[in-house]
Amino acid sequence: LAKIAIGIANRYLSDNGLEYVDLGQIEQIKKDQAAAYEDETGQSVSMIQWIAGKLNADIYIEIVVDANSNTKNNRYYGSASVSLKNFDASTAEGRGSSYYQTVPPAMSTVSEADALNNAVASATFNAVKKAVDQARSYTRKELTRGIKYDLVIQNTNDSRLMRDFMKKMERKVKSIKRVSTSPEETKYDVRLIGRIEDLEDLVYDVSEGLAGLEGMSLVYQRGNSITFDSGL
Repeated sequence: LAKIAIGIANRYLSDNGLEYVDLGQIEQIKKDQAAAYEDETGQSVSMIQWIAGKLNADIYIEIVVDANSNTKNNRYYGSASVSLKNFDASTAEGRGSSYYQTVPPAMSTVSEADALNNAVASATFNAVKKAVDQARSYTRKELTRGIKYDLVIQNTNDSRLMRDFMKKMERKVKSIKRVSTSPEETKYDVRLIGRIEDLEDLVYDVSEGLAGLEGMSLVYQRGNSITFDSGL
């Protein structure tokens, strides 16, 4: 029943010109890269979020199916409730949800399994449209405000220099907020209309104009999080 729900959801995405990742690809990555997942993340993020990032997905959708059936007067009835929750693949932040329940139940003259399949397919089809609409709505809002990125600079023992860095960055992004600072590292929330690569270029542009930060170098990037070494 879960595979039926996923199949219906994927078919809706395909019919509406949206790219999607097939369940088979996900299952293969689960099988082949379970060890890599543990090594890279320490299980600090869910397996599905990690896979979504590996496959460059923007959003992943979790589907929960609850179904039951009964028989009456040689007719088979199936009821299903389907809940879909959208998440940002980089941050795991919620991007809307939807719910649908088959009322009245789906009916079949073939079998209870057929009635259940019909109920799940119907409920999923009705729920996925709302889920996609919500994902689009959240994405539009994100693009207006700027996409949120986590920027980390390591080795930040010159607090005045890092303050100058932040002031110059303010002129080039939608917003930048310092989350935490110490001699070891400083963390920022950055909102930018652009890709993570655009943020990387901005950091290089700003640092090259500040004496002491010319040696800024990329250390690590994953999803919407990017880390540099200041070179200090």
